[in-house]
Amino acid sequence: MVQNIPIDEAVQNVTKIINDAAETSIPKKNTSRKKQSKPWWNQDCQQASKRQKKAWNIFRRYPTTTNLIALKKARAESRRIQRRSRRISWINYISSISSTISRLVSGAA
Repeated sequence: MVQNIPIDEAVQNVTKIINDAAETSIPKKNTSRKKQSKPWWNQDCQQASKRQKKAWNIFRRYPTTTNLIALKKARAESRRIQRRSRRISWINYISSISSTISRLVSGAA
């Protein structure tokens, strides 16, 4: 019953058996999930974010008061543009909903 095989070969056999068992019993997941973009994110938001990152990189390399003020202005502008974009997107979404859809969703129909 006991075979005299080299230890390296025995280790390879056991490793192969364990790997084969794991491949058949453990499900593989697809990890390539794409992050869904925000419906309100548009080209203006993208450009404002880019300007903010550029101001941050300049301030990080050259931390002067002038660059800090420029960073704060870019950050404030980016926040303002994003808020405006969210607001417009929300208003468009709300205006697209009609009362008949609301009744059907709420179960009152």
